[in-house]
Amino acid sequence: MKTIIALFALIAVSQTSGAALPNDTTTRAPFVRIDYERLPDLNIPRAGHHTYYAGGELTVMGGHTTGFKPTRTTEYFDGHEWHVIPMTYDHDDALALQLSSGKVLIGGGHGQPLGIEQTFPTEIYDPATHEFGGFGCLDVKRVLANAVELDSSRIVISGNWYHDDAIELFDGKTRYQFVDSASQDRSCPFVLQTSPDNVMIFSNSDIRGNIFDSIIVDQLEGESFSVPLFETWRPLTYLLFNQSSTFFIGDADAGVYSYLFLAADSLGQYGIVRTLGTQFELLHTVYPIPLQGVDGADIKYWGPLIVDRNVSRAYLMGFATELVSTSWQWIMLTIPTDAAVPSPFSIPTPSLSHTPVGHIPCSTPMATSSWLVVYPTATSSRLPRFCDSSSIPPRRVGRFSRGYT
Repeated sequence: MKTIIALFALIAVSQTSGAALPNDTTTRAPFVRIDYERLPDLNIPRAGHHTYYAGGELTVMGGHTTGFKPTRTTEYFDGHEWHVIPMTYDHDDALALQLSSGKVLIGGGHGQPLGIEQTFPTEIYDPATHEFGGFGCLDVKRVLANAVELDSSRIVISGNWYHDDAIELFDGKTRYQFVDSASQDRSCPFVLQTSPDNVMIFSNSDIRGNIFDSIIVDQLEGESFSVPLFETWRPLTYLLFNQSSTFFIGDADAGVYSYLFLAADSLGQYGIVRTLGTQFELLHTVYPIPLQGVDGADIKYWGPLIVDRNVSRAYLMGFATELVSTSWQWIMLTIPTDAAVPSPFSIPTPSLSHTPVGHIPCSTPMATSSWLVVYPTATSSRLPRFCDSSSIPPRRVGRFSRGYT
């Protein structure tokens, strides 16, 4: 089944020249339309899960189902249907990381229904066998944590929810080891690689969801530091879906570690921040990032930028807060090319034709807590798929099939 969706804005991104705002125009970007194709429903409605392309298959792992009860299951999409396989432990609001091997590490999460407690167990999913193994135990029991894999295959983990935070290392085999206390106890942190064996860690919110008065950036190696840009532009906090490879725009083989993420100022204006190593830069947008959708409803942006490196483009998602029962707002914007950043991207000067942005009228209602996830498919970088779920989780899954010229 296909449904027409209307795109609500066009955005292009280029390097800022030190302007206080990410754009200098009030002109609203135009609208275009694309198609949306409905995929088969998940077998188990869920939220608080993770979504990956593992072994070339769209895979949905863990989370909770109806009644806010953790579901100890994973589903993968093959042969135009979803297949359910068991997990060993519950992983609701867990940390998850796709490894360089293609396997997926998942660990921690709530230990009880209704989002209660934190847990220690970890396991590794092998998409080649559709089985879980490699069982382990975190040094700190965690919820809403994030991780990144270093070039040495060691994995840095940080973040928590209603429990003390800390930084720990997984050796990639069996051992999880405490490294250091966190300068700030963070939830849903950014854990970004800055060199082959170093990372920086920061977040806008603490382990109870409160906004920090000021943000401190920790490093695996080296002193903690502050970022002047964060005095006026704050990174958005994302519940899950914050794997750093999703918004990586650098070239690890060339030693370039660069990322894009969304930030907001005190007036509610949105901007795109680029990192290069431990440097932070606010980018300039040709049009302002829209605050209202096609029907005039306010837009809430909630997910990280999803980078499709095959077509040099990133995707930003949000929803119209007054029209959640009828539409999603979905944004696509081009990634800038900078001679100082030898990234794999090579795109012409940003123009409207490269940046369609849109909203999705849904055939069935979505709750305000619904989450949308977009990933490029293994067979075509031009066909992102997504799935959504809420506290009374639906099972809907779909993909876009046109509008990516």
